[in-house]
Amino acid sequence: MRRRGSGILLHLTSLPSEFGVGDMGPWAERFIDYLAAAGQCVWQILPLGPTSGAIGNSPYSSFSAFAGNPLLISPERLVEEGFLAESDVAATRRPMSDRAEYHAAETTRPGLLDIAYANRRDRLDSDVEFQRFCAEQCAWLTDYALFTLLKRRYQGAEWTSWPEVYRDRDASVLDEFAKSHPDEMRREKFVQYLFFRQWAGLKAYANARGVALIGDAPIYVLLDSADVWAHSGLFKLDADKRPTHVAGVPPDYFSETGQLWGNPVYDWDAHLSTDFAWWKE
Repeated sequence: MRRRGSGILLHLTSLPSEFGVGDMGPWAERFIDYLAAAGQCVWQILPLGPTSGAIGNSPYSSFSAFAGNPLLISPERLVEEGFLAESDVAATRRPMSDRAEYHAAETTRPGLLDIAYANRRDRLDSDVEFQRFCAEQCAWLTDYALFTLLKRRYQGAEWTSWPEVYRDRDASVLDEFAKSHPDEMRREKFVQYLFFRQWAGLKAYANARGVALIGDAPIYVLLDSADVWAHSGLFKLDADKRPTHVAGVPPDYFSETGQLWGNPVYDWDAHLSTDFAWWKE
């Protein structure tokens, strides 16, 4: 805070890409080089959580406050690191566009991640880095993997509409579900491992060139998120897990009628009773 400086706000998805949307690959490093050459020392990005076309791919409407967006994983980096072969990604390359093409990314990126997982599946039990990642991120990772699989099972339906044993997180039922889907659970954890591996590499590249990365965290989380599902007691919800209060802002110069965001409101007394453990994480 003692150094004056300037920088640019640019989200990763706005970078050039042959894979639909910008990611943490070579173009991100080229942008960092550009910033450094121009004497800029800050790159501000938007939240990096998983997004969905069903809600406009907004980085402020994410299924997790902790997980990374798989669409931001660079196929080129996966090739360089040996997770994929160039032949795996060749067919998914497309002419660069001046617009982000989320549909293209959502269509091709999951398949590439499936291949990367298949290539490493048999070695993950002895992969020290992967095992360390899972242990360090255990506070959210298993719940996020469960949430993702259940959401897929129920065709993307909001978790509040799932059968009660899943909606209300019956521990024995969830444990049985996880045990009966070990491969799918590990695949979701592996994808997050790839994301954070690339994110750490990008951050190190930027910092080494005198560029700081700063972010923007959505203070409220989406109702349909792993966070609210896994920690419903921290939010003001009714017996059916629907919000009793939702977030928004009153009328102001930006909006004459105000804004109704719909995010569930926090139960601060409940957070206090946990010494704000979720917030600290």
